[in-house]
Amino acid sequence: MSRDFPPLLADLMGPLAREVLLIAYLDTQGHALGHVFLGGEDVNAVHGRYRPLIAPALRLGAAGFLLAHNHPSGDPRPSAADIRATHGLQALGRALELEFADHLVVGGRQVTSMRACGLLGGRIERRRCAA
Repeated sequence: MSRDFPPLLADLMGPLAREVLLIAYLDTQGHALGHVFLGGEDVNAVHGRYRPLIAPALRLGAAGFLLAHNHPSGDPRPSAADIRATHGLQALGRALELEFADHLVVGGRQVTSMRACGLLGGRIERRRCAA
C-alpha cells in the first residue's frame, strides 16, 4: 500500500460527520480493479451483510480487497464491532480465496491499520489498537 493512501483517506473521510465505508478490490499486484463506496445507513453492511462487499470482488475476478471506514467521533481505534465484522469478513474471504489486505479505521487525521495491530494476522503490534 502506498504511503500516500492513509493521508488521502484521512483527508477524504476524517472530517465527515457520518460513517462511510470504502472497499477496494485488488489484483494480484495490489492494484485497484474497482471500489464500492457506502455511506449513511448502507455502512451497516460491514456489520452483518457481507454479500454487498464480496460480490463485486467475484465479478471483477479480484485477488483480494482492502476495507476502510471512518469514525465520526474522531477515534481511530477499531471498536469491538469493527473487530468482529473484520474477523467474519476475513473468514469469508479465506473461504473464497480472497486476500483481506487490510481494514483501515479513519478517525480525524489518524488512520489505524488493523493488520499492523495484529488483527488480520501477520506481525502483531497493538500500539494504537484497543477494542
